[in-house]
Amino acid sequence: NRSSDLPDAADIFEVAKKATSFCPLSSVWWKCLEFADSYSRKAKIADEAVECLVQQQVDGDDCEIKSHQIIDLVIYRAQLNLIANRVEAAGEVFKVSLNR
Repeated sequence: NRSSDLPDAADIFEVAKKATSFCPLSSVWWKCLEFADSYSRKAKIADEAVECLVQQQVDGDDCEIKSHQIIDLVIYRAQLNLIANRVEAAGEVFKVSLNR
């Protein structure tokens, strides 16, 4: 059976998660989020991605790109809370992000 030879989403998620430690680019974190299968896993990965990107040293044009990547992840994290009907938690995401 050919479909049994294909990796499932959980396997792809694990590979993407490991890849973030070797190549912590925004695009790799987004791939990891794409294959995360639950709210809690997506929330955890989004938080880790923001922390990782915040800690990376950049300058010049890369700084502007990095700031946009971080903002995208913060908005994604807030959106997760809104989808889960956790409106107060969504607002808290922004408060915490602004106080870093």
